[in-house]
Amino acid sequence: MRHFNELITAYSQWRVCTEHEGEAIARGDWRGVAAQQESKTHLRETIIRSTDRARQEWKSSGRDESEFDGRVRQVVSELISLEARNADALATQRAAYTVQREELEVSRRNLQRIRASYGITPEACWQGYS
Repeated sequence: MRHFNELITAYSQWRVCTEHEGEAIARGDWRGVAAQQESKTHLRETIIRSTDRARQEWKSSGRDESEFDGRVRQVVSELISLEARNADALATQRAAYTVQREELEVSRRNLQRIRASYGITPEACWQGYS
């Protein structure tokens, strides 16, 4: 069952990447998120190859294919749950950044109004330093 073990190892690596991705999302470390997604892209190819090989290996050993499917489905279901958790965390982060951006935009507009009411324009400030 060498190929099946390779498949399970690849899924375990995917789990680790997904957990690290979740930690990076929580920290707002978008480069870390991108790095984990890149790792998962490479793992995807390995998983596809290993799945085909493991399935053939499973069949040739005379084992029930539904047992293979059940084991793989269980692992994949757990990974889907982790991915969904990350998607929720990402949506939360995105919403928080949207609120922050909107607050900054309100502050920017308020500053523009203050500058306008005192007759201060950005050009005038720069001209004063000439």
